[in-house]
Amino acid sequence: MDSEELAAKRKGATIWSFVMTGGQSVLRIVMQLILAALLGPEEFGLLALALVYVMLIQILLDQGMGTAIIQRQNLETSHLDSGFWMLIGLSTVLTVGAVAGAGLWADFQREPDLEMIVVVLSLLIPFRALTVVQEAVLKRDLDYKSLAIRGNLALVVSGTVGITAALMGAGVWALVYEQLANAGVELLVLWSVSSWRPRWRFSRRHAKELLSFSIGTFMGAAGVFALTRGEALIVGRFFGTTSVGLYRFAWRIVYSVIELVINPLQNVAFSVLSRLQDDREAFAESLLDTLRTASIMLIPIMGIVAGAGPDLLSILGEEWEPATPALLLLCVYGVASVATLVVPPTLSALGHPYRLAGYVWAIALIALSGLTVIGFTFEDDTVDDQLIAIAITNVGVFSVVGGIIGLVVVSRHTGITISRLLEPLGRPIIAGLSAFGAVLAVNALGVADIGEPVVRFLITGTVGTLVAVAALVSVDPTARGFAVNGLEKVRSQPMEAG
Repeated sequence: MDSEELAAKRKGATIWSFVMTGGQSVLRIVMQLILAALLGPEEFGLLALALVYVMLIQILLDQGMGTAIIQRQNLETSHLDSGFWMLIGLSTVLTVGAVAGAGLWADFQREPDLEMIVVVLSLLIPFRALTVVQEAVLKRDLDYKSLAIRGNLALVVSGTVGITAALMGAGVWALVYEQLANAGVELLVLWSVSSWRPRWRFSRRHAKELLSFSIGTFMGAAGVFALTRGEALIVGRFFGTTSVGLYRFAWRIVYSVIELVINPLQNVAFSVLSRLQDDREAFAESLLDTLRTASIMLIPIMGIVAGAGPDLLSILGEEWEPATPALLLLCVYGVASVATLVVPPTLSALGHPYRLAGYVWAIALIALSGLTVIGFTFEDDTVDDQLIAIAITNVGVFSVVGGIIGLVVVSRHTGITISRLLEPLGRPIIAGLSAFGAVLAVNALGVADIGEPVVRFLITGTVGTLVAVAALVSVDPTARGFAVNGLEKVRSQPMEAG
């Protein structure tokens, strides 16, 4: 695949990756809202407890093998065959273990109904094993169109199954059927769109080559798991449920935006950079292009969220307004996340999964240590002080420590200077600050005095968006090029139709 073909495939893959992520996010929210209206919190609670158990086991299966397949420069069919049969064997063992421990998990949670739910949901483990290699092959080939169709179709079908079952009075089993339908449709679509089929052969040499990479990837994933679960445990241990709930809600608002922008770009970047690992000049240009795109898309939005976010919290009720300072601080983390997004795809594409694992674990240990200190220090303080302390700690660790270490690591492995890595962030930051400043200005002019929070949110959100777009197009040539190309396409459509 030459550079021009790769660039064209990358553009299409990026668009379809956003379609996949955005479509699934919207569909998942809609389906969950409908099911929540039909079922009660008890049913969702039972499903959550069952999924925690199954996903904890599945994490042993899910991490590493697909990444190893995507990363390999010289991939042979024996790699795919060996990886597939390793996954099948491991999933068999894990499924048997999941079923055997279902009763113990139900007893531990004091929910007898959990046992049969866990037994049935254990089918998700072999379902996943049958899709890892197929999914990796499609990502390696940058065929995100097939992946987008698969994910969105699966959500539509599974949502329909779940809603129908709920209307028929299936209770918690409606949610179980939804999970199984989702996994089943994904499996069928993947095998129908992928031309690769496993053969009855296994190579110890090829399996060892995959494992040498996948184990490092798994260690990094384990670090992420330890960080996210450890944070919840520490915050829950020292602070009350009110502080935890407020902080996690503010975090969810910011992280949802980050996830929507960063995940599609990271997925495509890893696939593309893996193909360019032997061409360092093209590697560097592709990396910087990913940074430019992420900066243009994410940083101005963080300015809008920082400005209009407090009004969004007001809409939900006065009890959510104490989360405002944490929300503002977390927007700083959102900006900094652009600088760190290239660390995982860079190290993975260059074949350094263990160094990536070391980076993740270093950040995790620093973050968890900081939160522990904050917990002891602010355990008896007010909710407002606790929220600010948690947010400052996480912003400091992830933005300053994680950002600096990440930039140094990427610079060292690619030869790109840190100043060059930071350059794409400058102009979008101006646009984000302009949006935030514009919201402050309209609030000072009287919008803040409007009693209805929905009206305030519509005004501040609209003003912030308009100013962010205007500022970005004014100061950033890349954004201006996107805008000009978009306008030209819109203008040409009526002419083509005629």
